[in-house]
Amino acid sequence: RRVLFRSGLNINGSNDDDTLTVDLSAGSPIPAGSINFAGSSQTTADSLRVTSAGASKATYTPSGTTSGSGKIVIDGGTINMTGTEPVSFNGLNSLTVVTPNGADNLTVDSPSANVDRVAGTSGGIAFSSVSFSAVANVTIDAATNGGTAADSVTFSGNLSAAASSLTVNTGNGDRKSTRLNSSHIPLS
Repeated sequence: RRVLFRSGLNINGSNDDDTLTVDLSAGSPIPAGSINFAGSSQTTADSLRVTSAGASKATYTPSGTTSGSGKIVIDGGTINMTGTEPVSFNGLNSLTVVTPNGADNLTVDSPSANVDRVAGTSGGIAFSSVSFSAVANVTIDAATNGGTAADSVTFSGNLSAAASSLTVNTGNGDRKSTRLNSSHIPLS
């Protein structure tokens, strides 16, 4: 049975490890006023998971000032989060990760089979790592909020082809670098 909240839904985590799963496979459960997820004060394992059956489009923008905070917009609905360490997406049509500041220092790797991850800092502020699997199109957008600061993107290890398409856009800084460290990037 589906429960609808018209003005928003606030979910406050405990001092333990908390996980919020937003399952879009039967339609969006996000109310008009948004979901607000506060993971609490511990800093290692409050996680947010978003799953879909393939049609959904999501944009994740970490906070430009506070680690573990940010906003996800999915098919017009919004999830605001604080105190969240890892964020993961599965089964989406597209995912865009928009860094909030200039001077991005990003690493793209594969922490486990069929899962790839983006982690790092934006303007010196660490953001929650973003893992994705079975996502058709992934874009890492370090350009929109980049200004003239230099960005660095490192591909580390063998990526698992968790996305059919991976695009990286960097800002207008003097130094734009993309490094491949013993990486195998599967191409189809």
